[in-house]
Amino acid sequence: MADRCRRAALAFTNGAEVWTKADLAGWLVGPYRGATRSGSMPPPSRASSPPGRKVEPAAVDDLLSDAHVRVLTVLENVAISRTKTAFARRLLEEHAVQRITDHGHTVGWIPMDAPRMRLAYRVLSLFAADALARPADYETLTVCHRCERVRFRCLEESCGCMRDDD
Repeated sequence: MADRCRRAALAFTNGAEVWTKADLAGWLVGPYRGATRSGSMPPPSRASSPPGRKVEPAAVDDLLSDAHVRVLTVLENVAISRTKTAFARRLLEEHAVQRITDHGHTVGWIPMDAPRMRLAYRVLSLFAADALARPADYETLTVCHRCERVRFRCLEESCGCMRDDD
């Protein structure tokens, strides 16, 4: 579950700046849905979903830009914080993440997918579920101040934008 959450969250943070409406829709029904659904829970039926409304591409661009900035702001704070998982505990208290136990009694965390949930909150709940499952990994969280890519290791070793000046 943590792997699915991290992959979906990083796909957003490291790609959303250039996404289209179709890219966002694909992420929501693909990686995001895969990370917010357990294997035993079926996806919601179309009959129970409210009718869709037309969203203009410019509104999607604004939504993606706003969510991207909000998520990066939180992650930049996480990267410099002494308490790397405080944001995750806060989201747990706000019920954006739920504790789960599988048949083998292994504890895990699943991000909640609620109607009308803000996009940034959805992405942060993915990071929170991952951080609660693997808190030590967040000691190596970095956000590049040039290209804004999010990584889980030393920035100098992993960010290709620093080599562009060579």
